[in-house]
Amino acid sequence: MKKYFLVLVLVLSLSSVANANEIEKCTNYLESQNYQLAKQAGQNAVRTYPQSAGAHQCLGETYYYLGDFNLSIKELKTAEKLTNDEAYLGAIYSTIGVDYNNLGDLNNALLYYDRCLKIERDLNDQEGESSALNNIAEIYYEQGNYDKALEYYNKSLQLTSDPSSIATTYNNIGAVYFDKGDNNKAVEYYKKAIEFAQKAGDYD
Repeated sequence: MKKYFLVLVLVLSLSSVANANEIEKCTNYLESQNYQLAKQAGQNAVRTYPQSAGAHQCLGETYYYLGDFNLSIKELKTAEKLTNDEAYLGAIYSTIGVDYNNLGDLNNALLYYDRCLKIERDLNDQEGESSALNNIAEIYYEQGNYDKALEYYNKSLQLTSDPSSIATTYNNIGAVYFDKGDNNKAVEYYKKAIEFAQKAGDYD
């Protein structure tokens, strides 16, 4: 099972005080995984404040979690046009990349992951850079370019100290080796993934 990384930012930081309440509802519902109510709140925020990047971003994120990837892309591209904040754009590009990946459009997914990677490097955000590298590795994996995938997964590992992120990357590396037919290596990395997942408190 492959796992993706999303770069997240607080949408309220870019919202005016006047419209924060509407977007806050969407954000809170999104964080509590109540996606139907997040959708309703996000749609209301977008209707009320059509020029708010935060409103469109929250609704776009909600559509992503609901599996409506085309609608997610539409809202996030609108949010992209409404902000110049690099951290915010990094989060938007990350989710758009995952949307395209889920739609099977690997070229556009890679395009947006590369945009996210550039921003994370500009911001000197190593965890964000690690996440972007992991997502790029996923594209190479899906294209069957296993050596390139491993190169990017290993670059990703060098930049993170988060046990959950390390577990996810080890899991993805295990999948690459499994598909390469190297079962011993696959088991080795799956065991490492379990070890770090447990360190992160994830026992699923």
